[in-house]
Amino acid sequence: GHGRVSVAGEGAVGPLIALLKNGRAEGKTNAAAALWNLTGNNADNQVSIAREGAVGPLIALLKNGSDEGKTNAAAALWNLTFNAESKAKVKESLSSIKEAYKATTSGSTAKSDMKRLLDRLA
Repeated sequence: GHGRVSVAGEGAVGPLIALLKNGRAEGKTNAAAALWNLTGNNADNQVSIAREGAVGPLIALLKNGSDEGKTNAAAALWNLTFNAESKAKVKESLSSIKEAYKATTSGSTAKSDMKRLLDRLA
């Protein structure tokens, strides 16, 4: 589409997912933020990011990340629920998302963002 940047063909996604898997805490948090930005209102990016295997590492960050990391991961996953194909990939991990939600501090932004994500998958 016009005015929207598609990164899928530019090879930006692979390094972000690698950072999400293997980076330090701050790197993982930043990678999740980048994926959150790239998946906003962009179906091409939503599909390619899900296909390249972002969902698993985002779920891992949802469980083990800093509060900011969890929030960014939840937001990126939420964006992925607006395309049928990427939503199906997220939904495969529903039980893991519920576990992460239960384990997250009440009243935190991460908790409310996870609740929003679970509502989208319901």
